[in-house]
Amino acid sequence: MDSLGVLSEASRLRTGIPCALADEGSSHGGSHRVFKVVFEDSVQWAARICHDSENWKSELPAIRQFQYIKEQRPQLKAPTCFIQEEHPVLYQEWISGKPLGVWNSQVSLVKRQRILDDLAEFLLHIWTVPVPPELAQQKSCLYSVWLTKSLDRGLRRTLTGTARWGNAIDYLIMRSMIPDYAAEFDRHSGIGFSHGDLHAYNIMRSDDFYLTGVIDWDWMYVAPLPAIVHHPWFIADIPGWNNDGVAEGENFTEDRLYLENLIRMKESSQHLPRTISTLLGDSGKRLFFQSAFHYKGIHERFVKMHCPKSENNIRAAKLQLEAVLSLYPDLADKEGVLEIQKCLERNVETKSVAKY
Repeated sequence: MDSLGVLSEASRLRTGIPCALADEGSSHGGSHRVFKVVFEDSVQWAARICHDSENWKSELPAIRQFQYIKEQRPQLKAPTCFIQEEHPVLYQEWISGKPLGVWNSQVSLVKRQRILDDLAEFLLHIWTVPVPPELAQQKSCLYSVWLTKSLDRGLRRTLTGTARWGNAIDYLIMRSMIPDYAAEFDRHSGIGFSHGDLHAYNIMRSDDFYLTGVIDWDWMYVAPLPAIVHHPWFIADIPGWNNDGVAEGENFTEDRLYLENLIRMKESSQHLPRTISTLLGDSGKRLFFQSAFHYKGIHERFVKMHCPKSENNIRAAKLQLEAVLSLYPDLADKEGVLEIQKCLERNVETKSVAKY
């Protein structure tokens, strides 16, 4: 879709109000190109064009979920968005300010707490929006089930030879850990929405560090509450995740405690159960584990810290492989699976195991 088509469609979406592209031109990100659209009544939109039709198809469910959230929480600090599904363009209100970007001790405590005040309200809104019945029926409420399905996506890639990184034995060892990570959290039966990519460049702020809006909702999803309730990446202090401008030794414990306390107070004032603040308080261990399934840097740190090729772990990996092949019989004749089976059956020394 060219720029004239974008302007024509944007005008139709606002009942014919004429518009033009802003003078600053477009910006690029991944498979998207973003234009700033200015209407005659001074309203400003962002028009984000997706250049990959398959990506657009995968983004549409997230866009629909986000539109539902805005209907339920119109006061949410996030842009209202508009689409014509047959055209791969997302139109949304232009959010003022600049990306949060760097978060470190050089940012004054007053400013950090100011934006955390706004984020507490934002996060509680997101995490307490009721999931519509038609979507809830498709999702399991158990954290253990969600963890297994999420890990198995990465595991299957390593077994079929399509993974760009990682090895099957590490994934099988991690799979054996799921009961330990999930046992105390399966009692939290609720599900909710997650932004899916809450890093510092998707959070827009004013010069005074007030939250102006949260952008880029392409990765949002529905999952059990223990999977979605965790600190934003820039204060989570997860090994293998690097934020810009963070000095060695900075861990933001004070910021996390402040956010947890804010949410706890908001739950109390709104007569909500303390589910969200409780889950947030011990979320670091869960986030490290579940993010190790799909983020290379985090995966490498987790494996180094928690997945030694010990005799017990090799035995556990063998049992997990049997369970996986029972669940996914189509994998049984894959060359990578046969090699892993031979390797585990021989119970070889660490050097031989590691190459797989």
